[in-house]
Amino acid sequence: MDPALLAELLEDEFLRRPPPKSTGRERYGLAEAEAWFSHSQQAGRSADDLLATLVAFGAEAVASACQDFLPAAVQRLIVGGGGARNPAVMAALAQRMPGVAVDPMDAHGVPAAAAEAMAFALLGRNTLLGIPNQLPRTTGAAGPRVLGEIVPGASGRV
Repeated sequence: MDPALLAELLEDEFLRRPPPKSTGRERYGLAEAEAWFSHSQQAGRSADDLLATLVAFGAEAVASACQDFLPAAVQRLIVGGGGARNPAVMAALAQRMPGVAVDPMDAHGVPAAAAEAMAFALLGRNTLLGIPNQLPRTTGAAGPRVLGEIVPGASGRV
């Protein structure tokens, strides 16, 4: 693990911004990954060193966000997506959050690999029913919004 790169990554102002917030490939995408890889190579670090640093970054970011932004101490962290099946990620989270039960979603009856599909199914359902699925308390939006557009097929049916 590269302590200097980890410290640099943890300086990202996004991490200090209070919720609601969201990010993805637009902030931590291919361009960032290539820059981190280049930085590691120039520092004489291996790809494994970079991966270990990124795992530590993710665990630290999650642990700090829980500590800084949640009103009560976290007792259980339920992990979804690919990280739930990555032993290094799960171990790093457990190490960084002692006393917190760190479980994959699967352990609670929700397939970790299906989390995104389930979320999009719920968004689609809410759009069909006209139920707001973007809420100010969650996203910081100006008001509740129904997201998406229903486009009938050639038969005129949805």
